[in-house]
Amino acid sequence: IRISGTIGDDAEVQSVFDRCVSSDLKVSQNSRRQLLVAMGQGLRTRGRRLNGVATTSESQAAYMGVCVAAVAQLSQPGDPGNAVSMLAFAPPDMATAALREMLKPQLPMQLQQAAIVALGDITGPEGSLAVLAKWKELSPELRRGTVEILLRERARVDGLLAAIESQAVKPSELSTEQWQSLVGHPDLPVRERAAALRGKVSADREAVIATYRETVEAGGDFERGRAVYKKTCSVCHKVGDDGHSVGPDLVSVANKSPADLLVAILDPSREVQPKYVNYVLETTQGQVFTGILSSELAVYVKLLRSEAKEETIAREAIESLTSTGVSLMPVGVEKELTPQNIADVIAFIRGQGATPKP
Repeated sequence: IRISGTIGDDAEVQSVFDRCVSSDLKVSQNSRRQLLVAMGQGLRTRGRRLNGVATTSESQAAYMGVCVAAVAQLSQPGDPGNAVSMLAFAPPDMATAALREMLKPQLPMQLQQAAIVALGDITGPEGSLAVLAKWKELSPELRRGTVEILLRERARVDGLLAAIESQAVKPSELSTEQWQSLVGHPDLPVRERAAALRGKVSADREAVIATYRETVEAGGDFERGRAVYKKTCSVCHKVGDDGHSVGPDLVSVANKSPADLLVAILDPSREVQPKYVNYVLETTQGQVFTGILSSELAVYVKLLRSEAKEETIAREAIESLTSTGVSLMPVGVEKELTPQNIADVIAFIRGQGATPKP
């Protein structure tokens, strides 16, 4: 079937398609969809669309019946089979609305991933850009797959950059590799636009950092820094056997320069890795939990917060799950730490590495 879609002439494609949608073909809905998906994938390699093959009112009606049945199956309990894949080849308006409704934390991550892939397979940018409307509810892994799809086409890239400009997507929510794809894009306007967004910093955070810079550059004391770490940082960071593994192990950042560490401490959301972005989860019972998404399985998610406290919540008990777009590490530690305190803790962190940068 896929070969027919890939290399068959118009007559052959029409004949195979008509056979697949005909009620005379006595197969299950799942098998019928499997045949049509294979043909659609073959046609796509030639720049053709499955929903453009039907030339008679009968075949068009039969094809639409398959699509409607696929939409209906998405709302049924249990495994939707290949109904999700089928919608990648359904009329875009119908498919986009149905697939977007699958992007909710109550559903297993694998189903959400399949819906995102199908939205990305819909011809044109509308399907994949529809995912951005659900951005706050997507886990880091789902966001990663979404951005990869958005990076495929210029119109989708424009939509992603527009979302970043409007703050619907925060710059820190894209990985370093994804930013490299944007600032290295073959299209000059995209590169310039991305570079401007990548370089944006919070003016108030920059002002705070400036007041600490001179003291940090003068250096700090390792032992005093250890005391600051134990009091303030160990609730989320680990060094050896001390502390809790919530944020990055401080040994892993020991080779960063004092200037980079100062930014990481006072403006933690500027370069935060997506896996350390904070989420807020509200249950159907009205309880609220916050933390980073440390684990996602088909039936539950886990949130991790300071002191490595973990909450496990069944997906069926989730009312909403949204990203705050910022790091779990709070802004405003300067209210508790003097410039010398921060200089000292930076000396302690850099003392964990063998060859710290100057």
